[in-house]
Amino acid sequence: MQLVSEQKADLAIIDSVEFRMQQQLYPRLVAALELDRDEVMAWYLHPGEGAQDLQADLNTFLQEAETSGLLQRLKDRHFGTLEFASRLGTFTFQRKMRSDLPQWQPLMEEVAAEYQLDWRLLAAMAYQESHWDPEARSPTGVRGMMMLTQVTANELGVTDILDPRQSLRGGARFLKDLQRRLPPDIEEPHRLWMALAAYNIGMGHLEDARILTERNRMDPHLWQDVRSRLPELQNPDIYPTTRFGFARGQEAVTYVDNIRQYYSILQLQSVPSLKMQPPVDPEVLAADTINLQVPLAL
Repeated sequence: MQLVSEQKADLAIIDSVEFRMQQQLYPRLVAALELDRDEVMAWYLHPGEGAQDLQADLNTFLQEAETSGLLQRLKDRHFGTLEFASRLGTFTFQRKMRSDLPQWQPLMEEVAAEYQLDWRLLAAMAYQESHWDPEARSPTGVRGMMMLTQVTANELGVTDILDPRQSLRGGARFLKDLQRRLPPDIEEPHRLWMALAAYNIGMGHLEDARILTERNRMDPHLWQDVRSRLPELQNPDIYPTTRFGFARGQEAVTYVDNIRQYYSILQLQSVPSLKMQPPVDPEVLAADTINLQVPLAL
């Protein structure tokens, strides 16, 4: 994909899932032709003694994982940023990443280390909030790189919301506080995504969404389930039944989706610099393995 983007190759044939992942790094590239629309999960086994028994066990495991929702959770964890990614938004982010991020990265790394956060997560949040503009102002009047309200800033000890260091420290501390306030049985990464939603919409409204999730016989500990219920907080037939009332639930969903997308791009940015491995000889692969394929779309 890098060779194609640099016009050193005319085309490339690539796995569709891999393409969707790496397109975050190369948003100008598009798929010109799909050779096969079916996606399967393949598990390759060495054709030695006991392979058939292991194949049966793996089939049982995969079927149970699909029934229990494990496969869906893995899909959301590893590919959850792809479904809602915008090529235009990705292109704009990458442009700003080259032009603006170098100025702020050392400070973000310093603040993130202080609060035991991944600096790339803090950078993704700051971009979503202000596009890394320390003097940004929202339509509701909040200002600064992390868009803290004056009330929240006062609670966090931030005396100047336009000071980038104070704003980043306040935002990092606020996120960590929200993570601590969530029920202890919510595991990562769902805990992080819910804390981000609470950063945008408030902990009370997030709890309302979790209650709606449980009412609908879904799991309030899983982000993808809570995510599906958040927009109901602006449904006039539903939000009057909640404790905290109306909230812009769809905005919170978009907020978390965008941060996950930006965070993923920052995590992937080192991929093009990695040394490429030589291709596997298909004849050798065919001779050494048997192919267990399960028709489960990932």
